[in-house]
Amino acid sequence: MYHFGDGTKIPNPSRAQCRIEFAEGRLISECVTSRGRDRIVSVYRVTGPGTYESEVIENKNFPDVIGARVRGEFRVDNGKLFTTVYPPVAKGSAARSPIKIEAVWVRE
Repeated sequence: MYHFGDGTKIPNPSRAQCRIEFAEGRLISECVTSRGRDRIVSVYRVTGPGTYESEVIENKNFPDVIGARVRGEFRVDNGKLFTTVYPPVAKGSAARSPIKIEAVWVRE
């Protein structure tokens, strides 16, 4: 679910099919959307119970967010990973940028 600053909420607005991988301090998110493949690579560290912070190190579609820090929350319940992230707003797109993204991930 994408949450926007004006209070609107949209479930998966791009109808993206996504996968995420956490491994040894690196987080890789890949989504296939109508515009093609989006790949974001970040380094991350757990900052406390159920919280983490990441820094974007690769994003070819939005290079202006490289170096941006993102804080997130996570929990595992019934074999599913629930995440909530608070992404940085890309320059020039504040009106259409989400301020919070909630997702549920299921192991393949």
